[in-house]
This record gives sequence, structure tokens and C-alpha cells, in this order.
Amino acid sequence: MTIGLFSGRSHGVKLEPTGHAKGIAQHLLLACPIVFSGFVALYSRGYQDNHVTPTGTQEQDARVLAYAPFVKESKVVFNKGQIDREKLLALATRWDKAASASALKPLVPVSFEDSPEEGGRGEIMLAKSQVVAALLEDSRLLGEAGKADQAANEALLAMRLSESLKYSDFHSVYLAGQEQRKAVSRLHQVAPMLDAEARESVR
Repeated sequence: MTIGLFSGRSHGVKLEPTGHAKGIAQHLLLACPIVFSGFVALYSRGYQDNHVTPTGTQEQDARVLAYAPFVKESKVVFNKGQIDREKLLALATRWDKAASASALKPLVPVSFEDSPEEGGRGEIMLAKSQVVAALLEDSRLLGEAGKADQAANEALLAMRLSESLKYSDFHSVYLAGQEQRKAVSRLHQVAPMLDAEARESVR
């Protein structure tokens, strides 16, 4: 009696696996998930993901947290369409004093890919940009009103605030450069109205 090897059929003969073969197959089926789970566990224990977001050091975190009160206050100042000049100057003056005392320092990036426009650093940069822009606009208005001394003082204050975060990264250097060029432009505009002593002090 011949078995059809290529047709996949037998002529009147039914093949059944032996009891021994059945036992081996069942044991293999039961063992495969256990072996696979063990492999995954061992691989996960030794695997290092190079794309995990890095965390900052205690010093880097402390630098970010030091700006928290100023960011919070800036949100109050710029919450409404009309900016309260007194509140703006009070915030800018406190920021300037804290930076002069080294209580506020540039924000060192956590990694090469760290973006200054995201997260806590992004909020700090935004607050600084808003304060500096508002000071420069007020300086322009004061200059047009003939209040040259006040206009010069606010332009200088804007420059110092911009300087406080200038060297955080390449992007902040570029932004601060633009802000400080605007401040210098304001000073040039009011310089003819300043007395000799005031002109000398802003050089």
C-alpha cells in the first residue's frame, strides 16, 4: 500500500501521532511562553534606551526654580491687555537685583537636544522676553515725551535683564543680541537730549 507523499493524502491509511510524540509536543507548547517571558525579562533588565529624556542636576534644577517667582509675577503683569507700568518696573527691578546678586543665573541645557522653548525653561525665556519688550516700548514712549533720563534708564534696565539669560545657549545668545541692539537704538535716540554726565554714564 503506497502513501501519496506529495499530494498530502494517503490512500486509505490514516496516520496518527504516537502517545510519546503527543507528550513532547504538549511540553514544547507549554514551555515556549515561559522561555520567551524569561528572555524578555533578562533583555529588559540589561537594555539601555539612549533616547530617554535626560534629567538635570540639582544645580540645573535650582537655577530653573529660582526664576519661578518672577515667571509667576510676569503672568500677573501681562494678564491684561493694558500693562501696569509700576508693576512692570517693580518686577524688572527685582529681576535685575537678583541677577546682579547671582541669585538668577543662565540656564544650562540638560542635553544637546534640550530646547529653550519648551517646559520650564521656555516659560522663563518667554517671561524675560515679555519684560524686556515692554521696557523697550515704554522707553520709546518716554523718549517721544521728552523724558530722556527715564527712557535711557529703562533701556539700560532692559539690556541688563536680557544679559541675565544671554549665555544659556546659542539660541538665547541670538535673542539677547537682538534685544540689546534695540536697547542701544533707544539710547541713541535719546542721547542728544541727555546732559553730558548722563551721556557718559550710558557709554
